Amino acid sequence: MNPTESAKALRILLLEDNPDDHQLVVKTLGEAGLPWAVECVPDKRGFEQALEHGPFAVILADFAVPGYDGFAALALARQKCPATPFLFVSGIMGEEQAVAALKQGAADYVSKQHLGRLGPAVLGGLRKAHEDAERLRAEKERIAAEAKFRTLVEQSLTGIYII
Repeated sequence: MNPTESAKALRILLLEDNPDDHQLVVKTLGEAGLPWAVECVPDKRGFEQALEHGPFAVILADFAVPGYDGFAALALARQKCPATPFLFVSGIMGEEQAVAALKQGAADYVSKQHLGRLGPAVLGGLRKAHEDAERLRAEKERIAAEAKFRTLVEQSLTGIYII
């Protein structure tokens, strides 16, 4: 089955200017068994427009796209869709840059020379995003329960009960 035909396909945004690398990433995702629908954009303008027409389950980005800095793409993605996992897929990103990217909110970095890690890295980013969303939901529920409890305690002290 073509992954793009699946109703539950993961919508993935790929910032990549090299058509050969684009095809390689798509092929690798398919081999990983991920149901995907990849939208590839080659430049800053396309990336910005795609983010406006999201949402995406995952964002993959080359670190070196002519005229656009990988860190700028990461910052924009964190601003527009902070819960979406952002992974760099690059052949020229050094260790220091990879560490800096992780500190700035990237979920992972996959070298183009080791694309076999791409499927597991995407799944790991999705898993972490799901765990973060669950943690946020639980925290909101805890805060609401504490507020309700506080209200009940205050009402019991004043003798006025509103449920």
